[in-house]
Amino acid sequence: TMAICRVVQLVAQVDVFNLIGRNFTGHNDVMLLSVLEKCVEVGLSSSKISGAPLRAVSRLMLPKLEHLTIGLTQLTQVDGKYLAACCQAPRLTYLSLLATFLGNTVLHSFAINLNRNDRLTVLNLGSCNLSSGCGSDLSTIALRLRHLAQLILIDNSLHNQDVAPLLGSLHAHQHIRELRLSTNMLDNGISHALTGLLHARRQHDNIASLTVYICGNNTDIELLRSIRDSGVCGNDDIWLGNTCVHMTNMQKVKVSDVVQRWGDRLMGIVPPCLVPSFALYLRTDGNLRAAYLSFNRLGNASARVLAKVGLSHNTILDFLFLAYNEIRLPGLIALLQSQTSARAGLRALLLLHNPVFQGVERGNTDLHLMLSTLQRCANLRFLDLTGTRMTDKTGADLLMSLKRHPLDHLFLSNNELADETAGTLADIMEENNHLMRIALDDNQITDTGVRRLLASTKVMSMDCVLLGSNPCSLGLLQPPLLCSHFGFCPCD
Repeated sequence: TMAICRVVQLVAQVDVFNLIGRNFTGHNDVMLLSVLEKCVEVGLSSSKISGAPLRAVSRLMLPKLEHLTIGLTQLTQVDGKYLAACCQAPRLTYLSLLATFLGNTVLHSFAINLNRNDRLTVLNLGSCNLSSGCGSDLSTIALRLRHLAQLILIDNSLHNQDVAPLLGSLHAHQHIRELRLSTNMLDNGISHALTGLLHARRQHDNIASLTVYICGNNTDIELLRSIRDSGVCGNDDIWLGNTCVHMTNMQKVKVSDVVQRWGDRLMGIVPPCLVPSFALYLRTDGNLRAAYLSFNRLGNASARVLAKVGLSHNTILDFLFLAYNEIRLPGLIALLQSQTSARAGLRALLLLHNPVFQGVERGNTDLHLMLSTLQRCANLRFLDLTGTRMTDKTGADLLMSLKRHPLDHLFLSNNELADETAGTLADIMEENNHLMRIALDDNQITDTGVRRLLASTKVMSMDCVLLGSNPCSLGLLQPPLLCSHFGFCPCD
């Protein structure tokens, strides 16, 4: 600690200073925070900074600080006052409190102690454990941060009554450009407050266009109908599901209105009621190569219609993104069955965070059918089953079925995989010459499974084996990317 302080004293300015995972307990550690007065960008993620350490930061002048990130830590009520004091740094434009688990109590303390501020342009309150009852505090924050351009509130538990006051406070806000409300508890009842905001913004000249993200809530196509029927139009965008609906283009809600085309790519809200029409859209469109349909609550019935009516007759589409839906194993089987012919065009299928394998155990009849069908999908090259609740035995069976498959990318992150899956990967790679990248991070693989992988020369020659966030302790797995020569992973 003293050495770091001495080094910083010798320089005039520190552009970026990250103190990740630091436990600020002793006098020397708190003294280390004094070096922040020379910093432009500071990161304090995963550090125990609540209480006296954060108070020490709030009392500094911080004349050069522009970006401050405090994340992945637990803050208490008194910390709200210290955070508000930090916002008085004369150059601070960016404050991220992502995953600080503030809760309503700390947010209230932050709001009532926050002074009027014309500098801060970005405030990130994502994953802060905000819940019902914080609407007035959010409104107060928006009113006092007069130059706020981006407000991020994703992954909380906000309801309509919490967001409505916030939207009301933004009616005359000249600078707000982006409002992220994804993954909360909103429903179609937010339409009144949303249309009120859009209507109020029409009354002002030279006001910035606004993009509102409402993905992953309980909203559906009825929200679009409400906005359309209100007669609102302007330069603002609403992202619902994975679709950007531009307000000047809303005439009537149909498939062509709720999907957006960029050349050969399409993103859209396709709720179950519109799936048959969208399947025909896929069937007749000869130029579409990629479709992004996440956050649409599509289930097995929708997957069957997409497969039978659309995909089985489309040889051009090669990328299908169906993340965050409700597709289970029968739905996956239907999608794969549409791709077993030699003319099938789909090369990438992404089913992230669908409950595909929930309750599925080894020996399940549908599992056997899925694996045998997958073996016949000879054109498939990229399969993403991240967060699909796959067990270790199911993962091992899946890999065994791919022993001679031409698949080259397989993502199995965030499941329940363990050492049997790792051992099976080592075994099949003795015969598999195609699989080059596999993600096994955020599972339950221990040192035993990792040793099996390290002992396989074929595994070690793969482009990337992602193993982060597993309960293994081998030093070779730090950092958590195991790639060729244990270097930086180029896959992103």
